[in-house]
This record gives sequence, structure tokens and C-alpha cells, in this order.
Amino acid sequence: MMRLTSRITVVVGLVLGVGACKFPELPPIDEDGAPGDGSAGDGAPGDGGDPDAATVCVPEAESCADGRYTRCDATGNFVQHLIPNGGASGEPITITMDDYECPMGCHTTAPRCADIDTLNVVNAALDNGVSATGTDVVLPLAGSPDGTIALDTGPNGQFDSVAAEVRITDTGGGTIRIPAEVLTQSPPAPAVLVLKTRTFTLRAGSTLRLDGARALAIASHFDVRIEGVLDGSGQPGVAEQGAGPGSLGDSASCVGQWMSFVSGGAGNMSNGGRSSNGLTGGGLHPAGPPALAGGCAGSGQVGGGGGIQLASRTRIALASTAQIDVSGGGGAGLTNVALGGGSGGNVLLQAPVVFFGPGAVVAGRGGGGGAGGPSGGAAGAEGTVTGTAGAAGGTCSGCGTGGTGGTETSPPTNGIGSTGALGGGGGAAGRCHVRTRTGTPIIPAGTMRLSSSSLVLAPRSP
Repeated sequence: MMRLTSRITVVVGLVLGVGACKFPELPPIDEDGAPGDGSAGDGAPGDGGDPDAATVCVPEAESCADGRYTRCDATGNFVQHLIPNGGASGEPITITMDDYECPMGCHTTAPRCADIDTLNVVNAALDNGVSATGTDVVLPLAGSPDGTIALDTGPNGQFDSVAAEVRITDTGGGTIRIPAEVLTQSPPAPAVLVLKTRTFTLRAGSTLRLDGARALAIASHFDVRIEGVLDGSGQPGVAEQGAGPGSLGDSASCVGQWMSFVSGGAGNMSNGGRSSNGLTGGGLHPAGPPALAGGCAGSGQVGGGGGIQLASRTRIALASTAQIDVSGGGGAGLTNVALGGGSGGNVLLQAPVVFFGPGAVVAGRGGGGGAGGPSGGAAGAEGTVTGTAGAAGGTCSGCGTGGTGGTETSPPTNGIGSTGALGGGGGAAGRCHVRTRTGTPIIPAGTMRLSSSSLVLAPRSP
């Protein structure tokens, strides 16, 4: 590639303001597991050389060849970008557009880097407002206490269509505004609320709790870093209440058969369990990846796990403290009522590099079925996040026993009982698709508590 410079180097001193919070340490690791060597996998793909140096070059010139991109600003210096969460431990780094290694290679026709292909509607959000000049989102804000932040993705939630933004109440009481848009998918997949960021960080010790009728996607120009809990799990409830974001409702084929306050469990990666009186569990999920949709409800009154997508043009990092939870809710159990468990939801992780710290968890197991009898009932447990066993079904004196929720290795079981002693079926586990440039991310044992696949992320030249 023809160089755009005369190689006159000017050293620029960069002072970085570091916030009050300290991120947990993560070792510098490339996607192939090799120790950090200053290459694409070290914190941010393709850091392109010394971040503290800028070199005089042809003003406004740019080029891309052999997978490397060079861009000069109007003053004749290489363009630089400060990435506040781009280091191996979440510390700030600066990348320089001086032979910068494009995370997905060069664009096929333009002198710039190629984009990622999410294979779904989130491509439109990347093309519309997700840029290097966007918003760096940190939840909670630096200096705010640890805690839980709520986000309702639904039509009556926190999305303002006029301002094209989501307004979240921080743990410190302030308002955080995030550019966003709603994108429509083909039914039965729900609409998707997309947060459009420059970078995104969920701090350790805090939870972002999600619910609502729309699935949730975070589309970021640079790194997405999860250190806390991204909770899109399902819980017992009615309608949208207690369901993960974008959980499918009664009309979906994956909802268990229901009759006289008894139901089978919800399906996703497998069929749901049958109820004790033989009602069929829900079938396979009708809108799986690359579409984005949550899990299925246990007869409309038990929340399925949510649909969550993280898409980054550079890197997704799940720290050792990170948890993404789309577990299914436990089936309700009351007097003469035994409902099946909700199924786990679906997670899409899409970036040139996806890093999992030891101890990180992506969970989407099914909920246990509820149990009922003439004198009372007992709910099934929510899909398990720890250990290897599935969620237990409910049981009580005079009741049946709800089916066990499905896991990444075991399908849900059927409810057990007899006339008057009722048990709902267990809900099935959900799925996670991890797409990276190589298709072979290093995933520590025990990270995936749902069915998972590692796939190749394709480049795109929009």
C-alpha cells in the first residue's frame, strides 16, 4: 500500500481522565488465546501502533489496502480515537488510524474498513447513527452507587420516538439519554429496540433489568463491555409483566398447550415438557437466530426469557463478573392450577472479537413447571444460573410435581400427577449464537448455560 506520509513523527501527549470506578482485572488475551502482543485481539482489534504518536500526513487523505486503514485529518495528523473501555481490563486506550488493522478487513469499494453483518435488522441501526462521534454509555454513571437500573422496551416504556432516544433513570437519580430506534422484524419475531452507542459499559456490581414487548439490541461503533448483570430473565407474571424483552406470546407455536388451568412447558431449542394430564409442550422456537426474539411463555402467564443482541464493530468483552441472563420463568402453581415453565430466551453476540473472562455466564435455561391440587399449589423455579441441574418443578401436599426445566445438555421433563394432582411441564432451554471473525472464540467451560454455537461473522460493505 502506498504510504500517505513522509514519516515525520510528532509525539502528542495525551492526558486521560479516569473515573472513580475501578474495573476488575482481565488478562490481555487475543481471541486465539495467545498472550497480548499488541495485535488485533489486545483489548481492541487493530490498535494500529503507538497511541501516543501522530504523524504528519496528507490532509484529509485516506486509504485501505491489505486490511489496513490510514486516515489523516485536516491538519495533517493521523486521526485518533479514545476508547474509554478498550483496554484489556476496561481501561482507556487510544487507537491511531496509521495502518490500523481493520477488524473485518477493507471495504470492497471504498477506502475504509468493512462493517460487520449482523444478518438481521440491526444492520440498519449500524448504518444509521452508530458512529465514532456517538455516545459513550456507562451504566451506572461514574460516581453513582451500585444498584439496579430498569429498562422497559415496550411501547409504553422509556423510548421516545420523537427524540429518538431512550431515557434511563440512573442509580444516582439522574437521567441518562441514549440514542435509539425501533426496528421491525418479520412475524412472529417482535420489534427490536436498538440502543445506538459509540461504546457501552455495564459496570460491575450493578444490574440492567429488562422487560417489555420488544427485544433489545445494543449496537456499538467500538467496544461493548459487560461487567455487571444484564437481566432479561422471565418470571411469573401476566402479559408483559415478568417476561424478558421480546418474549413471544400466546399465538406462538412454542407455547405449551393449555386447558382448564393446566399447561405443558414452553419450547425453544427443544419441545417443552408435557403436563401431568398429557397436554403437549410447546414446539421448537419459530423465530430463532439470526432473527432476534425472546423465549416462549408458559401459557401466557409465565414469562419466557428475553431476546438480547450485542453487536460491536470492534470487540465484546464479558468480564469475569459478567452475567447475561435470559432464563425462563417458573410455572405458576395455585389451587387446581399448574402451568408449564417458560423457555429460556435467545442471545446474539456479534463482533470481530468476543472475549469471555473466566467466571462469565450466559444463562438461558428453562423454568420448572408449577404444581397444583385441591388445597393449594407451588410454583416452579426460574431457570437456573448456577450449577448443572435444571430448575426444579413445584410440588406440595396433594399436588402433582412440575417438570424440570431444560438445560444446555438435558431437555425439560414432563409434569407428574394424577386426577386432581396436577403438574405443568418444564420449559426448554434457549440459545446463544456467538459470531466472530474467526468463528472460534475461546469460551471457558461453564460459561454457556444454554445451547450455544460459535459461527463466523461475515464482513459487509454497505
